Amino acid sequence: AWGEEMEWRLICQLAPDATGKIEISRREADGRTHYFYHLWKSDSPPDKRPDSTAIKRVILGVRTPEKLATDISDALRQPHLKHVELWRARMCASSFALQIAKA
Repeated sequence: AWGEEMEWRLICQLAPDATGKIEISRREADGRTHYFYHLWKSDSPPDKRPDSTAIKRVILGVRTPEKLATDISDALRQPHLKHVELWRARMCASSFALQIAKA
């Protein structure tokens, strides 16, 4: 049943990378800790971020805080991320399922 899924999930450790190749940052918001895995160094200029093409779509979960959703939406307006689609998951009213639609 899952053979049609064309989805990749990026999973990485949240511990600091001793090699310095992976940048992980964290931010406290809404009483929770949010971790960010950077595909490019945060101090890299936008035109030096070729790995951003690896991101095709961002799906916001059902419980995504509005502030985080706004921050992500704002980030996707940057020139090197304009190709990324923003979608949102919502609970289906008629069945035990999620509905995912463009935001």
